Amino acid sequence: MEIYLVGGAIRDRILNLQINEKDYVVVGSSQKEMLSEGFKQVGKKFPVFLHPKTSEEYALARTEIKTGVGHKDFIFETNKNISLEDDLKRRDLTINAIAEDKNGNLIDPFNGIQDLKNKIIRHVSEAFVEDPLRVLRVGRFYSKLAPLGFKIDPSTINLMKDVVNSGEILELSNERLWMELNKAMSYEYPYGFFKTICEIGFQDKILESNLNLKEIESKLNFTKNKDISVESKLVFLELPIDFVEIFGFPKKVLDSHFFFTEYAPKYLSIDFSNKEEILNFILETDGIRKINRIENFLKNISLLISYKYNNQVNNLMLFMSILKNILSSKDRPKINDENVSEIKKIFSNFYMKKIEEILDKKH
Repeated sequence: MEIYLVGGAIRDRILNLQINEKDYVVVGSSQKEMLSEGFKQVGKKFPVFLHPKTSEEYALARTEIKTGVGHKDFIFETNKNISLEDDLKRRDLTINAIAEDKNGNLIDPFNGIQDLKNKIIRHVSEAFVEDPLRVLRVGRFYSKLAPLGFKIDPSTINLMKDVVNSGEILELSNERLWMELNKAMSYEYPYGFFKTICEIGFQDKILESNLNLKEIESKLNFTKNKDISVESKLVFLELPIDFVEIFGFPKKVLDSHFFFTEYAPKYLSIDFSNKEEILNFILETDGIRKINRIENFLKNISLLISYKYNNQVNNLMLFMSILKNILSSKDRPKINDENVSEIKKIFSNFYMKKIEEILDKKH
């Protein structure tokens, strides 16, 4: 049994980036032997095991053969005759196909180290096209590495276009698409992900609507170096519905997206000198049952206001004060069986009182 450190940990160490996790490949072993050493198998069939002490992933060296469409239609073979190079050959990019033995010696059969020096993102082999998820992974890696000067090799771009033209990306689960987008959005240059997928034809072949790359770039540049969640960034981008659906936004993000899309224009049209308009907005957004949802909305709308509507800043501060006055009130009504029939009237009167308290202070 020979154990090698592989993939991202080596790549990031060479680039002086933070190493978040370590993966290992095991050559010359078997499922039975791994289990006897105390490793815990991940799933019944997949040859990946968790170390009994560190819980780091150790995978048996394997080869893969594509049997269908999509990301999961592969059969793999693991046996003691499969070499380290056989295993590295199935990986996506040369910079992810570098291994290190127990003595610290680097094994680099596909010149990944040279590509790191030349700042090139390049596929290992023509087998790259067999897994459509790799297209999005390249976009994600570009988002991570572009600030260091990395470019995607033109030959890899051509293969990515072939994958998009095949339509196999649509065979990927929404969860996997979301995973790649979510990771890309957490990097320094998330625009690189959108730029890449548009360059390879994703917008033309997969989406019915158009991505406004200029606006996406401008908005993401605006959020740079700000402490903003991925959820808020995505809501702020106001992406088209087909993109949102294809990339499988989680329910929380999806709800925020739809709420923002529907109510941002209505919020921006409020006459804040008119207390009835303020009240109507609160009631229309289900402020009786879900007043806290408006608080999340204000976090998102504040991004848009500071980006595009500076004249709305004072109104935003006013509305935040009103909301705070409502949420902090100890006499806030409660919904119960006794007042269901008059609930709207009760809450309307209460909210109006809190609105007037803040407006009176302003004047």
